[in-house]
Amino acid sequence: MVLLQETFWDDAYVIVLKHLYEGDIYCSNSLHGRRGVAVLVNNYLKNKIKCVYKDSDGRFIHITYEEDGQLFNVISLYAPNVNAERVIFFNFVKLYMEKLDNLIIGGDFNTSLSMLDRGGKSNHVIDEPCKKLCDLIENNNLYDVWRTRNKSSRIFSWKRICNGELQQSRIDYFLVNKQLSPYVQNVYYNTTSLSDHSFVIMNFNCSNIERGPGLWVLNNTLLCNEEYVRRVKEIISDEKENELYNKDLMIWWNNLKYKIKRYSQIFFF
Repeated sequence: MVLLQETFWDDAYVIVLKHLYEGDIYCSNSLHGRRGVAVLVNNYLKNKIKCVYKDSDGRFIHITYEEDGQLFNVISLYAPNVNAERVIFFNFVKLYMEKLDNLIIGGDFNTSLSMLDRGGKSNHVIDEPCKKLCDLIENNNLYDVWRTRNKSSRIFSWKRICNGELQQSRIDYFLVNKQLSPYVQNVYYNTTSLSDHSFVIMNFNCSNIERGPGLWVLNNTLLCNEEYVRRVKEIISDEKENELYNKDLMIWWNNLKYKIKRYSQIFFF
């Protein structure tokens, strides 16, 4: 499944795309061929998807995805650049999502969430749009997956040169309901020459049990290696300093498992 923003599509172009793409395309195009959001789904998913709502301004589309008896609400959004418009937009999103669960939201929020998400001479500002977005996150029990797993790292999803100076920020991300944390296998950024934004890639397994050739099992012989055991203890000790240890133990535990797994996969005797 692919969530797109700033597509700049019109209805005629979508008709052309549907002849080229084997899966299904769900999209919201603006009247003036600007903005635009979309969701692309492959043939395996197409019979499990329903489009619930899309706006007429090319900023918001909501689909549902059903797997193993569970219904997931997936939203692709593109927030306005103008502060006043962004406040109105986040208010709409908050009200829209009030009664939804199993939420997966991806898009260009045009809002950073911390100082770590800004680079160059641009500063993170806790302005009204930021407050509205944080309120939306808290009220819907959401969390920023990448930041939670990379508490002190810096990466930027948007970059441009303006007046000879580099501007960069992390304004593209996934927000996911906290109860879905066990399903998130990993999330990372990939740069592309096609846009001034990076791809945000999240691997999401809708089953509690990993299946198929992607199953990973710990090599138990690692537990006999003193260096490996020492480093895992360090990882656990470091993670206990994370505020989530006392604030949200479930997410803390899932993040810890993710980091130990990642270390185990690259460890060599």
